[in-house]
Amino acid sequence: MKIENGLGSKIRRRRQELQLSQEELAAQIGLSVSLLRDIEHGRGNPTIKTLSKIFSGLGMEFESLFSNVQPILVSENPEEIVRNIAIQLKAMLALPKEDQELASQIFQQLSIILQEQAE
Repeated sequence: MKIENGLGSKIRRRRQELQLSQEELAAQIGLSVSLLRDIEHGRGNPTIKTLSKIFSGLGMEFESLFSNVQPILVSENPEEIVRNIAIQLKAMLALPKEDQELASQIFQQLSIILQEQAE
């Protein structure tokens, strides 16, 4: 899966604003240079943890990508959970294109976690 290039561009622009090389940022946050390069060029499928490290290293708030999204309400009722998730997904469609892709990746990661827990 290819991440939306807008996110990679945003990361690259911020790194350059801070006058950091890819090598410097990668060393600072504990990632390989090749992984950081791939993410900046919109290649690969970074985990939420990886993106969080990058955002933290760049002084960017990871959570700000979802500032327009309301939190999912916790419920014991499966129907209510599904309804809340549907509301969340609709809210994410209102995000800018590059943030929609990241939101999609987050839901994919959550799906994997839920599948692992079900096993």
